[in-house]
Amino acid sequence: MYRLQTNQTKGQFPSGDVVGPLGGTEKSATTKLQKQYEAKLQQAIHMQRNGKIREYSFLTAEAEEIRAQMEALTVESKASDK
Repeated sequence: MYRLQTNQTKGQFPSGDVVGPLGGTEKSATTKLQKQYEAKLQQAIHMQRNGKIREYSFLTAEAEEIRAQMEALTVESKASDK
């Protein structure tokens, strides 16, 4: 059984972490995807600034795929909450 750990309960873990059955923390799927998304965008910006427009395009497309996954998880979690 997993439970969401928030700052309000113990103040030890940032919100979005999940406490596993043995008490260890795991990042939620959306938190992991958010970090991947931001990293891809940073890489894309770096490529664009260096004039590597083709690489910029590929990285931006990958970032958009990750964003779509995040949106799908958000919709899925809202549907399961109802």
